[in-house]
Amino acid sequence: GRLQDCELVAQAAALQAGSMAIATEDQIAAGVVDGWLNAAQGDAISDAYRLFSSVQGAARLLTGAVLDPDAIGTGGCAVVLRETGMSSMEELLTEMDQRAHHADAVITAVLAGDVTMAKRDPLDPKGLIFEAYRIAGITSGECRSIFLDWALSHRDDDHKPAVQELLTKYGAGALAHPMTQTLMAALADTGPAKRRGGRAARLAR
Repeated sequence: GRLQDCELVAQAAALQAGSMAIATEDQIAAGVVDGWLNAAQGDAISDAYRLFSSVQGAARLLTGAVLDPDAIGTGGCAVVLRETGMSSMEELLTEMDQRAHHADAVITAVLAGDVTMAKRDPLDPKGLIFEAYRIAGITSGECRSIFLDWALSHRDDDHKPAVQELLTKYGAGALAHPMTQTLMAALADTGPAKRRGGRAARLAR
């Protein structure tokens, strides 16, 4: 789930989408538009890529080798923190671990074809809900985005029966999971599914 993994899966996304994009984040975006990645997957990979790219850039500037906080000293650490937007090296290391773990789970699911089984489910033909329960550390905002993807692709105007079946299937043993909470909230929402796309949606989350 670190820099090279993010770059490789971005290249695969561009190939799948038939995109000529060169920049990694543009390649990821092409994969989302094409449907090979969903919005939450694209966000997770992009978030990890941005952080590790910033760390790599700082490391090259300071040492040209593996970044060692003790070796670069206080001044070097200040440069790294400025480049990554973190307040301390401890926060940076924790964030790196979390983003790498999240991106790794997403990349593994995509490349392993984990959604193949879920695609057989007429309630979840794209495997979106199935996959959400398999992404470690997934957030409420990401679950809402995934649910909107699911709702907008669902054939029936009345989503509630399908949502109830999905809850029974996936949420019974995971009441605290953010996707379970999202599905439960959807049962009380009678309005049509709406989605803001692109940068505005990401900033809203």
